Amino acid sequence: MNVGNMNEGDLCAAENKNRSNVVVSQEAMKKKLAIVQDFRFFPKPERLKELIIKETNARFSAYFSGAEKVVFTEEDVIEKDILMSSGFLEWDRRDFHRFI
Repeated sequence: MNVGNMNEGDLCAAENKNRSNVVVSQEAMKKKLAIVQDFRFFPKPERLKELIIKETNARFSAYFSGAEKVVFTEEDVIEKDILMSSGFLEWDRRDFHRFI
């Protein structure tokens, strides 16, 4: 195979065929979900986690051909923003202990 005559799409085609489902690494997902902690008092923490996972999967599913496309709708964006603004996003554990 002469790599000099191949374009970027050809170089990635073999890799993309092997990826039927895009999965974000567990470490990356843990970092995203770390924001939802009890001391931040989010009203629906489980729903917020679902929305964060859906948003992350939607963002990365478009990069790979053959991957199931995940749609993060405008309603999801609004709901996530409302939930995020309803908690104490800037709090850490020290703030929580001072509050108590």
